[in-house]
Amino acid sequence: MLICRCNEVSKQELNALIKKNRGITLEKIIETTGASTKCGRCKPLLQKTFEQLSAKYPPASQLNLQF
Repeated sequence: MLICRCNEVSKQELNALIKKNRGITLEKIIETTGASTKCGRCKPLLQKTFEQLSAKYPPASQLNLQF
């Protein structure tokens, strides 16, 4: 599924980026992918997808690790 048609940024690409870089900011994602930098129509969908995936892959500091 494409999130940003102008820059061809897919949900799968966002998923991989957020999973690999837990705690990444939306601003860094925009800078890295270029999503929402042309027409901006995808910004609400980008924001929503970012929030969903960030909740799925929280920063390592927020994981409840027990040893």
